[in-house]
Amino acid sequence: MQKRVFGYIREYAMIEERDRVIVGVSGGADSICLFYILMELQKEMSFALSVVHVNHGLREEEAIKDAEFVKRICREYTIPCKVFAYDVAVIAREEKLSVEEAGRKVRYQAFESFAREWGGTKIALAHHKNDVAETMLHNLVRGSAITGLCSVHPVRKLYIRPLLCMNREEIEQYLKDRDILWQTDSSNQEIHYTRNKIRHRVLDYLVQEINPKAVEHMADTSEELLAAEEYLRQQAFQAESAHSDSIGYAIRLNQTLLEEAPIIRRYVLRNCFEEAAGSRKNLTRSHLRELDGLFSKAVGKSIDLPLDITAIRTYHGIVIQKRKEAKGMSREYSTNVPISGPGEYRGEGFMIKCGVFSKKVDGIPEKRYTKWFDYDKIKGNVVIRTRKPGDFLVVNQSGGKKKLKDYFIDNKVPRDERDSILLLAVDSEVIWVIGMRISQKYKIEKNTKQVLSVQIKGRNIHE
Repeated sequence: MQKRVFGYIREYAMIEERDRVIVGVSGGADSICLFYILMELQKEMSFALSVVHVNHGLREEEAIKDAEFVKRICREYTIPCKVFAYDVAVIAREEKLSVEEAGRKVRYQAFESFAREWGGTKIALAHHKNDVAETMLHNLVRGSAITGLCSVHPVRKLYIRPLLCMNREEIEQYLKDRDILWQTDSSNQEIHYTRNKIRHRVLDYLVQEINPKAVEHMADTSEELLAAEEYLRQQAFQAESAHSDSIGYAIRLNQTLLEEAPIIRRYVLRNCFEEAAGSRKNLTRSHLRELDGLFSKAVGKSIDLPLDITAIRTYHGIVIQKRKEAKGMSREYSTNVPISGPGEYRGEGFMIKCGVFSKKVDGIPEKRYTKWFDYDKIKGNVVIRTRKPGDFLVVNQSGGKKKLKDYFIDNKVPRDERDSILLLAVDSEVIWVIGMRISQKYKIEKNTKQVLSVQIKGRNIHE
């Protein structure tokens, strides 16, 4: 078993030379096993080891005995040990969490606090295959996507789980073979805890009555789902980059997202919600279905989502934003970049490249983000900026003008996007609504002598 764990650690590069590894030790069989295995690994690798024990304040004298047991073992092997104590029941009431959720929260607080204090580079936890199976069942019955069915990762940020290749029986046998003692947590037998119900009433039944290998099979399935989850995340990241951008405080999703497979759309929508809200808490599958369905609704329709998020249907897709911050979006894009001639110019999130050359051939190519203008007709100071009152475009050869506001309305540009659109302009005269049309006045003609080329890159712009 020990060799198998060593191989698992190496497979996932969990521990490297000169790491400083903190191991969470409750005193139970799982964490005691991990503690002794890591000490054995120190004979083959050079890394520092320390212990964190968390007293949840739930079992009074029994909890005190557990803490003393852990400290005694650490003294015996001269391993640094830090004990944290919390009143988890009070924390659960104050923060409206279950006792299980509050306990998990304080444990991770303790681990990360000591990691900062001690300079820890890895935090080793004693989760094993039974924990994977229990978590899978727990999340499955509550209604989980793939993410929840493979939520116990071998490595995630600082956290490593070297015992995920073992089950509970193997762990206890390892300790018995070496006459190593451990503490028994009486709360693990209390059926009013959800995970204990799953452990004793569901998982034990599956193993004893359905298939002795149920735990192993579920752990293997979780590992396959983890690989699938990582692949879907990568695909969703690419799709998000192709079909969305940020406009101030909001996330704008283009209608082209509908070209992606439904499962990729759900991942993108979930990610965009998290970007706008700062969390995915309380976001359900029903919310994602409703959000996806917004693409087929009429322009102007909106839905309310958790964490004060709203999503609005626009002409080009949907916009996800905080309701209270929506009014501040236009202030995010106050742009004014002077263009004084050929060269490169940088603004916030974009770059402009300008060139001037003599017109020698007819047939200037048209691209959305690269345009050519009659340079001799441009008088005054050229700038790249966002809109301001009084802006207008020349829209026909006779010099007819149209207010920029009217142009946006005629072309169904959403109101909440207009302040973020870049313009090439001289005073109030718009030469180019970037990404859209150019002024008729500055188009290249037969008698054009000098041509100004303007190319913009950035802000999710792709030719």
